[in-house]
Amino acid sequence: MAEPAIDVHGHCGEYGGYNDLTARLMNASAEVVARRAAQCGIGLTVVSELSAFDPSSECKADVAAGNARAAAAVEPLDTLRFYAVLNPLNEGWEEDTSQLLEHPKCVGVKLHPRWHYWPVREYGDRVFAFLNEHKALTLTHTGNEGNDPLEFVPFANKYPDMHLILAHIGHDEELRRYDRQTEAVKRCTQGNVWADTSSSNSVISRLIEFAVDQIGAECILFGTDTPLYFPATQKARVAYAEISDDAKRLILHDNAAELLGISLRD
Repeated sequence: MAEPAIDVHGHCGEYGGYNDLTARLMNASAEVVARRAAQCGIGLTVVSELSAFDPSSECKADVAAGNARAAAAVEPLDTLRFYAVLNPLNEGWEEDTSQLLEHPKCVGVKLHPRWHYWPVREYGDRVFAFLNEHKALTLTHTGNEGNDPLEFVPFANKYPDMHLILAHIGHDEELRRYDRQTEAVKRCTQGNVWADTSSSNSVISRLIEFAVDQIGAECILFGTDTPLYFPATQKARVAYAEISDDAKRLILHDNAAELLGISLRD
């Protein structure tokens, strides 16, 4: 647990689709996210703004306003960076995202096909061509209808200059399988795809160990999905996994440090 960690999958702000109790439990300000991370030795967290995701298919979020909140929230906090949320259903998303990628604390792009209600197969070429042009680090939600991890494989192979993180190892609402993210990584040919450990599925026995066995620790990144889940629990699952110490260091810090160009060991 003393190993420094970089969390590539966090959030901040308020998601509009929760009921009152869920909102009370799972929403949190950037300050709270940073505090919880510091308590368990997570030295850097990359967040996206929860208010940028659609509360429902009928109620659309203001993505631009959410991104502006994220940029303002992380500005005074040295331990936070942010992703620019991209929704290809919005007009002008290319220009808006390009501008955000110039922000000094923006490290890349966040996609959420599930909470923006767009199928990867239909919009993938336009989105990934843009990401490839910008050589963007991209984190995407996976594991639901329309964004099965395997649906990203053709685009990752076609556009090798972008770097893609498939979120939520073990998450699969369609087939209830735990190997979809790792199978997708194995099918990618350009060395530009990783999977992250975020979400409650990480606590399933042997899941982290299985992922390391399947794709190697060098293809796995530490993510917590904070504040939806408690970050110390997510870190402990990796810290106490039955894998080598070298593998733990890669997952918790070294892989992300190389991608972000930020090391906490310096």
